Amino acid sequence: MQLPRVTTKDLFLLRGLYEAINIGDGTKHPLDFAYSLRASSSFNWYSEPIIDLYQQRRLWHYINERAWEKELAVNKLDWRIISQHFARLTMPAQEAAFKYFFLFSKPQPERLTAMSVPEPIMLELNSKLQALEQALLAADPQMPFHLQQSHALIMSYPETTVLLTDAQSAVILNALKAHTKTEIVKPSSKAPSSKKKFSLDDL
Repeated sequence: MQLPRVTTKDLFLLRGLYEAINIGDGTKHPLDFAYSLRASSSFNWYSEPIIDLYQQRRLWHYINERAWEKELAVNKLDWRIISQHFARLTMPAQEAAFKYFFLFSKPQPERLTAMSVPEPIMLELNSKLQALEQALLAADPQMPFHLQQSHALIMSYPETTVLLTDAQSAVILNALKAHTKTEIVKPSSKAPSSKKKFSLDDL
């Protein structure tokens, strides 16, 4: 599959949107993935999101298809939030979104053939994420180091975002939550004021 190139910001947001829709239980926010990689600062929160009506209809159709196929609890999805953040994608990324969503659903080896990521880089990232998961489970003091190493590799090769499994994405997010002692994004409730706020200095 030939994928149009999109910006790093778009890649992170596409991944977050995919997870928010396909998890389907309302626990994932479209910005979870971007926040877990400290990329939220790249979003322009003061610009008015723009979405083509045709792309909006395609998004709704995609959500309904996933709900039918996976018996997702559609009533738990925040359609407004999903649509709003879909609109924050650049227009080329909106047009390419469903090709990326389709690829995200494929096994990692199939995705690897569609991307320009050198196989040794992906093997290295898999190894770093495995070390991160083990450190997280063991409450290892070296966990932040493994998180930083994984983050640095993904930022150097943003296309690896497409290749991560859902489990690997969850490891990154859970490690950041554990490291910063905070919920990254809470869609429908305010975080307690006692929670530590995440800053760029936390990694």
